[in-house]
Amino acid sequence: GERSIQLDVLAYNATINACGKARHWEQALALLPELKERGLVADVVTFNAVIAACQKVGAWERALAILDEMRQSGGLSPDTVTCTSAISA
Repeated sequence: GERSIQLDVLAYNATINACGKARHWEQALALLPELKERGLVADVVTFNAVIAACQKVGAWERALAILDEMRQSGGLSPDTVTCTSAISA
């Protein structure tokens, strides 16, 4: 049900965050389309984790592309964390 979907998104968010901390930004990026292929909906935390992973390695162009994707995907609005990570990239 809905609870298992939320847990799945939380699991993806945690995995993306772990990839980012380990500087495996390309793996973090690859998890975003995988999440969507499974019928899950990325939330602000998901996008923040992917952008932060890009930021850690200076992949600013990718960070900005993800920010743009976030804006186009169902009306999610960037928050302070999103903007700070994107600017820092």
